Amino acid sequence: MRYLRSQSPGTFALAVLILVGCGFAVAGESRSDYSSWSDLERKLDSLRTDYDVPGLAVALISGDSVLWTGCLGVTGHGTGSPVTDSTLFRMGSVAKSFVSVAVMRMIEEGRFGLDTPLDELIPEIVIDNPWAAADPVRVVHLLEHSSGMEDLHHWEYFNTRHDPEIPTRDYLDMSVNTRRLMWRPGTRMAYSSHGYAVLRYLIERLSRLRFEEYMNDSILDPLGMSDSHFGLPAGGSAGLAQGHAGGEEPVAWLPKYKRSLYSSIRDMARFTRLFVGRGLTVNGPWLSEWTIERMEKPLTTTAGRAGLAVGYGLGLRTRYMDGIKYLGHSGNIPGYTSIFAYYPEHGVGYAMLMNTSSTRAFTPLRRQIQEFLLPELSPRMPSSPAMSSEDLRQYTGYYRRSNYNLRIMAAASKLIPQDIRVELLGDTLWKIDSDNRRSQLIPVAPGLFRRSSQSEATMIFALDDDGNQIFAEPVYFAEYAKGSSLVPKGYSLLAIACIVIAFSSVLYALIWLIFKIIGRLKGKPIKTADLLMRLNPAVAVLVLFGAIFITFSSDPAEAMATGLYDWTTIFLYIATIAFAGLAISNVVLLGVLWRREMKRPGRIYFTAVAMALCIMAGFMAYWDLIGLKTWAY
Repeated sequence: MRYLRSQSPGTFALAVLILVGCGFAVAGESRSDYSSWSDLERKLDSLRTDYDVPGLAVALISGDSVLWTGCLGVTGHGTGSPVTDSTLFRMGSVAKSFVSVAVMRMIEEGRFGLDTPLDELIPEIVIDNPWAAADPVRVVHLLEHSSGMEDLHHWEYFNTRHDPEIPTRDYLDMSVNTRRLMWRPGTRMAYSSHGYAVLRYLIERLSRLRFEEYMNDSILDPLGMSDSHFGLPAGGSAGLAQGHAGGEEPVAWLPKYKRSLYSSIRDMARFTRLFVGRGLTVNGPWLSEWTIERMEKPLTTTAGRAGLAVGYGLGLRTRYMDGIKYLGHSGNIPGYTSIFAYYPEHGVGYAMLMNTSSTRAFTPLRRQIQEFLLPELSPRMPSSPAMSSEDLRQYTGYYRRSNYNLRIMAAASKLIPQDIRVELLGDTLWKIDSDNRRSQLIPVAPGLFRRSSQSEATMIFALDDDGNQIFAEPVYFAEYAKGSSLVPKGYSLLAIACIVIAFSSVLYALIWLIFKIIGRLKGKPIKTADLLMRLNPAVAVLVLFGAIFITFSSDPAEAMATGLYDWTTIFLYIATIAFAGLAISNVVLLGVLWRREMKRPGRIYFTAVAMALCIMAGFMAYWDLIGLKTWAY
């Protein structure tokens, strides 16, 4: 453990004065009745043990001082080595905040602006943007996740299919489909790690250095983060805590992360102090206060432009714990969980690193830390304006989810909607999720609302550029568009009808075939056209749903993650193509059937089957599910 850790005797003395003057009193007044720093350590260690966290490192920051650093547990279940303040952890998405800082440093240097279109800076990176003429993708859109790009596909996230040291440009050339925009840039927010990969290339392009080289030399070194590296240091994995996922065995090594951020708790304390100190380092101003303030606010989405001040800014995310707002970023990747957080209104913050990707301990640990940093602090809730039932009624209705960050999830939502209803019960407005969970919407101002546990407006009703009403809750990365509930219900009913009709063809074919075989034994011939008309749709259904069942009865996520070919994923790929081909051939057979003599009910039934198969195949084709390569998605 390191108590009152700081960078200089002067800072150390300041920290002592803080503790003598108010720190011990603060501890004594804590909600958890802490009597000393050792009590904090004991409680954190108890939580670490209860939730099976092998190793934990925590740093508490106040002003420009690191008040306390605690290192608990071991670097791995099999190592027995204690965690120290220089132990390295993989940081996951915390790296986005570092990328954002690098971009903002370049902006402060005058190299480009937040609103500069990407095609002016890196025209070689192709973006499929139907709105490019009026609304190009700009630098700020990538930082705020409002570009409309998809998130990383599975092969990008868990990659084993190419050299983990592949140049960023080559990697981007392999993932053009991820940059097909799903909506107009600067309208909706949807988390896109791929957008930050494009920012990495932008940094390389303008600095004329490899991303890791620029970040290590121009960002980490000036901040005094001597332990940290983008990409594994020269010593390889030496000093790196083993990652776990809730068991005794360490997680498998993932090549994709060899170029990611590795950091220690003492370095993350320095990075957190940059934001607590509003851009100051021990060597003086390094980022302007304007830059820090801009990083904290989302401004490019419809919700941001309409006045909602919270959400995902420039590499920083707004969150709440027991009603108290904090900013920062977390990261969770196989084997590791990390976070840095700070409270701008109170001048304190913390960093926390764990070598487990099990998040069960994440909230309890953060709550204990917050209670120690801000003892007896109750959030000051804003007053609620008087709004009549008629004022509130304008927000009621059915809202469809509109910001899925993967096309495949948007496709699934058509069959299993994750939409919401906003209802007025008495004089209270409620948000009702698809699983009937209710959240009260407390008015803060016209159109602006909060939850009961939040101390400011976190939700907004607004009109988008097309005049449609939206409901946005960016703290939870959610946005919805108001519409009729008949549309999703119609999708669901149509899907159920198509599946029922399609499966009925299997039962029909089985019964028909039994009778025909009996007839054949009696010398009656079976006509080829009749046989194909009955068997074709049945085979199509069995092939498609058999492949889906086989894939999901194993572990589709693992198949996507490893990027390996096996018979189940290949079968699914072939089955989707075969289904489309059989659906088309069934229409041809239907034309033959209509020219033959057949009773009217038979014609109607086979027409319904053909239509059901074509609708299903058309849906799959629209959402790029024909020829689905799970190993490459």
